[in-house]
Amino acid sequence: MSPRKSVSLGSFPTQRIAAARPPKARAARRRKGNSQTEMTRSELEEMVLQAARMRAIKARYGA
Repeated sequence: MSPRKSVSLGSFPTQRIAAARPPKARAARRRKGNSQTEMTRSELEEMVLQAARMRAIKARYGA
C-alpha cells in the first residue's frame, strides 16, 4: 500500500527535483545574497516559505 501510494503521490519526482535543484539554486542565490543584500534575502524568505508550505500540503495529503 505505502509504496504504491508514494509513487502515485509523486514522491519520486519531488525527490528528484529536490535533489536536482537545491545545489545550483542555493549556490546562485547565496552568491546573489552576498552581492545584493535585502532584495535577495526577501526573495529567499519567500522561496523558503513557499517550499515549506508545499511540503506541509504534500505531507498532509500524502499521509
